[in-house]
Amino acid sequence: PPTATVTVDGHAYRGGAMPLRPGPHAIYASKKGFKPTSKRVTIFDGKTSTVKFALVALPKHKIGDEKTVARIRFCWCPPGQFLMGSPASEHGFRKAEGPQHKVQITKGFWLGKYEVTQSQWQSVMGRNPSHFKGDNRPVELVTWDHCQNFIRKLNAQQGGRHKFRLPTEAEWEYACRAGTNTPFSFGQNINTDQVNYDGNHPYRNSIKGEARGKTITVGGFPSNAWGLYDMHGNVFEWCSDFFDAEYYGVSPVKDPTGPTSGKRRVYRGGGWNEYATFCRSASRLAFFPHNHSNYVGFRLLLED
Repeated sequence: PPTATVTVDGHAYRGGAMPLRPGPHAIYASKKGFKPTSKRVTIFDGKTSTVKFALVALPKHKIGDEKTVARIRFCWCPPGQFLMGSPASEHGFRKAEGPQHKVQITKGFWLGKYEVTQSQWQSVMGRNPSHFKGDNRPVELVTWDHCQNFIRKLNAQQGGRHKFRLPTEAEWEYACRAGTNTPFSFGQNINTDQVNYDGNHPYRNSIKGEARGKTITVGGFPSNAWGLYDMHGNVFEWCSDFFDAEYYGVSPVKDPTGPTSGKRRVYRGGGWNEYATFCRSASRLAFFPHNHSNYVGFRLLLED
């Protein structure tokens, strides 16, 4: 960048030609927001040398960064790539989870640290439809269509300063995995001290756990590596995509957004009422957009 700071042997470079004695010299360039770089060059008597630098911009955000907008806490999810879906060898594999395929997320995004709560919903919509009442429990009994109404109102309140939406299915799984490739972001298995699911039906016939039979306050269990809570269990979470069990066979590599049409919408993550296998990172189910249940809620994405 033209406003970068450049020094030669520790002395500020002011622009234009700079006479130097023959021999080696150290050149250093830096600018806020860019990775500094240095070079060593050798100048020969009677020769003119041109030195070129290209500073690389540093990422604006990093994993672990958080911010609050409209009383909703968000965690940063960086751009990257991952294997979406599950291998046929994974316990609980269903045909719609394959073939496992590479996906590139080219733009980072902010994802809700927690599922949208009942108090957050009520502050925008003026009512609380949930069956399991509690200000800091996830809102449920909301259809996909209801979520779109919530998002439209929330965006209008922001006056164009921010854009909220549902995550795509690819963005959701990318954030859920948080760099892992195991069935769960916690590893090969889960228990009911980590996830709110029906403990009568553990994964891979492991030890049974608690069956709470209801939602719990968001953030009550450990987060994944990117600081996101309840990506497994508590309530399923609506995604923006139409559902197609065959879509993975034709999905683009870069930023897939799902089929262009369909009758049902994707929801992810498992719920308080479900077997552990449906809480896996790759598990994908679908619901009609006008249907609702006390085990389905959602999580917001904030575009960067």
